[in-house]
Amino acid sequence: MLVIPKRWGRLVLLLLGFGACAPDAPPGGTPADCRYQAPEPVFGEKLTGVSGHHFEREGMSATETFVLDQQLEVVLYQSGCDYIQQEFIFTWAGGPRGNSARFWVREAADQFERLAHLGAAYVSFKALSDALRQHEASIQLEKAFELQAGLAITISPLSYRSPKQLRVVLRQE
Repeated sequence: MLVIPKRWGRLVLLLLGFGACAPDAPPGGTPADCRYQAPEPVFGEKLTGVSGHHFEREGMSATETFVLDQQLEVVLYQSGCDYIQQEFIFTWAGGPRGNSARFWVREAADQFERLAHLGAAYVSFKALSDALRQHEASIQLEKAFELQAGLAITISPLSYRSPKQLRVVLRQE
């Protein structure tokens, strides 16, 4: 189990705290039935480098899409009720190829670091990037890795060629 330093713990939880309410809600449930509220946008068109931003909430889950610096396409799915999940799909062109878990963990860390540069409100992505780099040797592809008690990450490459595509799921357990 990865132990995130206390200074990071709150930051990583803030990352997930952008809140959502969906799959674990009672049938016919509403955000009022959940510990977390309906999802809100995490990003926005007004952020430097963000273009094509779109946010759509359907019931108690949401999809958010945008392009960062005209190079990185980001899709974020938010869901959950009492336990929340954020699924990031990153798509980008170019760069070296690799098949190892370390390669893809580094790629995930790089993408979260890019998100951290959006401003002070996104510092939790830097903490996540640092944690991934620190423990890249322990993380296996497509297997949940406990970042801290109650918080797991799963990293799954979706395309090994250009454009590269990577899925990263953060899940509260």
